[in-house]
Amino acid sequence: MGMPESNIASLDKKHSPGDPATPHIVTMIDAINMALHRAMASDSNVVVLGEDVATNGGVFRATVGLKERFGHKRVMDTPLAETLIAGISIGMAAQQLRPVAEIQFMGFIYATMEHIVSHAARLRNRTRGRLSCPMVLRAPYGGGIHAPEHHSESTEALFAHIPGLRVVIPSSPTRAYGLLLSAIEDPDPVIFLEPKRIYRMVKQEIYDDGVGLPLDTCYTLRQGEHITLISWGAMVHETLQAADQLQEKGISAEVIDVATISPLDIDTLVASVQKTGHCVIIQEAARHCGVAAEISASLQEQTFTALKAPIARVTGFDTPMPYLRRENIYMNHADDIVTAAIAALGHVGCDGERLLPRLRAFYVHDDWQYRQQTVIALDRLLQRHIIEGADIVDDLDVILSTSPNFEPAFPLKRSLDELATRVRTHMTPDGSSRAGAGG
Repeated sequence: MGMPESNIASLDKKHSPGDPATPHIVTMIDAINMALHRAMASDSNVVVLGEDVATNGGVFRATVGLKERFGHKRVMDTPLAETLIAGISIGMAAQQLRPVAEIQFMGFIYATMEHIVSHAARLRNRTRGRLSCPMVLRAPYGGGIHAPEHHSESTEALFAHIPGLRVVIPSSPTRAYGLLLSAIEDPDPVIFLEPKRIYRMVKQEIYDDGVGLPLDTCYTLRQGEHITLISWGAMVHETLQAADQLQEKGISAEVIDVATISPLDIDTLVASVQKTGHCVIIQEAARHCGVAAEISASLQEQTFTALKAPIARVTGFDTPMPYLRRENIYMNHADDIVTAAIAALGHVGCDGERLLPRLRAFYVHDDWQYRQQTVIALDRLLQRHIIEGADIVDDLDVILSTSPNFEPAFPLKRSLDELATRVRTHMTPDGSSRAGAGG
């Protein structure tokens, strides 16, 4: 995915903190550069180091202009040695500096893990609070840019599993600016993962006022009533697109950006799922032992009685990220999220055009589990006011009067009778429904 020359040219301009009252229309990479300038201007203890971050301004131009403004003692090019970058950063942080280290791609971050896991995450505990480790380790992460191997990793779960680390993933220019400022000010180590696919995807208006956003907080981007969609990083954009598509089908989706995947703001997620009763979690990373699995388990424990269906996950495959030709197959799309959401809401469509064909096929279907599933799904949709009784009452009459195969399945027959009674109870004389025929 090529980078427009105009964008590169605009990033080559030195950025220095400007009037906080003047808005800037910026991309995510601009916002990161703006936050670094602001942090270094505000605190002389903030230093930047990494491969090509000084003279070249970083592989994605995130650090352009910093060396010219703050000098080579505070903006340092390092050898191609990620282990060294992590070790030096921890030493600096232990001596009250605030290093912001860059790893060029997340696929190169594994060499840092000995230092990050064994020392940065433990320094406060090891010294009983005498020392802390106020460092930030930045890394572009994720796929979608047609990159070679080791350049498209989404292995955030490795760091989220480590006590003592914060793992922050912005999804927009606004949150990149505010969260990076807060990460730099944090007294403990922060892994700051930047979804490079959206570095230049969107622009937002930002005030360069030096005000950070809260860490350890989820951000509700869209209010909804029927289902909760949870994501982070680049996948937030597909999630918002899916919410728009669901709205066209009459489904109101609440969208939450996790932003800090560790420690997790589970309270915000619990409150949303208790309201909607349905949940889909979307991550780009591989499925097995991912962050989505941890969120799902936590929600199951705390919202079990509110859930009206199993929590669904839309994830990557348990394979390495493919090369260019098949990368798009690996990546999740808005349609995948829509499909998962509709399935979570009851395995049927939420408009008459999709719903009625399944109902009419119901009474000739030989699969008892299919029938039982359909009854349960209809009941849930009625209770959530997603469909109206007027849409299905005639079909229920047909099902009840013509199906010859109900005798062995008395619980199913009873469920259908109860459903039909409830529908008719909420019907008005003219055939419309009262309050959406809710149960």
